[in-house]
This record gives sequence, C-alpha cells and structure tokens, in this order.
Amino acid sequence: MHLMLDGTNWKFGTQNINCLVLAVRVGKITFPLFWSMLDHQKNSHTQARISLLNQFKEIFGFDKIFSFSADREFVGKDWITYLCDLFV
Repeated sequence: MHLMLDGTNWKFGTQNINCLVLAVRVGKITFPLFWSMLDHQKNSHTQARISLLNQFKEIFGFDKIFSFSADREFVGKDWITYLCDLFV
C-alpha cells in the first residue's frame, strides 16, 4: 500500500472547511481512510498527523506499507523524529 497525507481547505458558502486526510492507494485507486477536521485554516499540528498514522497502525499495521508521501508543509522536529522512528 502507498500512504498519502494531505491537507485540504475549501469554502462551503461562508463556512471554511479544513481537513487533514490520510489516504491509501491500492493499484490505481485511492481511498481516504482517516481524516481530521481542523478548526483553523493553517497547517496541521504534529499531533494531528501522528494521530491519523496511529489510527492506521492500530487497524492495518505498518508491515504492508510500500511508500509514504506528504506535502512539504508538514515539517517540524517532532514530526520528522516520529517518521524516522516509524519507518527507519
């Protein structure tokens, strides 16, 4: 499986909708598996990203992950440390 983490923001009328989504690609199809509604329009916090990956881990485990990708906006020492501990 190929995991992808992305944030998205759009307006529905006057309402701002901001989501953090963890999706999986199997073959040519991508499915959103876990998401978190964010209460702001800025980048997600490290804990929100970690929470989505932990939800995935609890249900599927990490042994079948072939790749993981995320936007360049996902930065920070704690985030990178978590990823290194997880995948290295």
